[in-house]
Amino acid sequence: MSEIRPDPHPSRWSRQTPCHPPPSPHPRHSQAIAFFVLVLVPVGLTLMFTFTNLEFQRAGASATVTVRRYLLMFIPWQTQQIPQVKQLRPHITPSKTYRNNHGEKINRIGTGQVAVVSGGPEVIVPVAPELAKALPAQFDQFLATTATPAPVKTSVYANWSLSYIVGGIATFWCAFYIAGVVVSLVRMPFK
Repeated sequence: MSEIRPDPHPSRWSRQTPCHPPPSPHPRHSQAIAFFVLVLVPVGLTLMFTFTNLEFQRAGASATVTVRRYLLMFIPWQTQQIPQVKQLRPHITPSKTYRNNHGEKINRIGTGQVAVVSGGPEVIVPVAPELAKALPAQFDQFLATTATPAPVKTSVYANWSLSYIVGGIATFWCAFYIAGVVVSLVRMPFK
């Protein structure tokens, strides 16, 4: 009977490797990770870089403003109706370029917001700086019209590139994941 003896001079080329791959994580763990990355992260991104619709409506001598915020760019998740709005007050933090300690240029993106001022608490709407400058003038023009105008709808974004590009990519991946889950659940009884 012959006995198998180990190689007395093992090298990295003669070492044996296992025939099977290491065990994969439990399927529930991978689904939890996919849900976190492909659903919760996009939801968080679109909450940070929000997409909002403002609607101005005439209510007698004053105006009512409806603020509708969207989740994943097209799902309305919060609607606030503010009666007797007196003004829209902008607040803008300008963009700035400065040098750090190593001499590198750092660009700080400007931010803006508009406060909807009424008799109650103010409602803050994050908007891009250029829109924060234009919205109060548009609202004042709406109030200045003597006839009862039709409601005016305006879409605003917090930052164009982050709201549309990052929000669009995040929304796509979330929809892709949800569609895959729905297809697999529909096909499950037929397997």
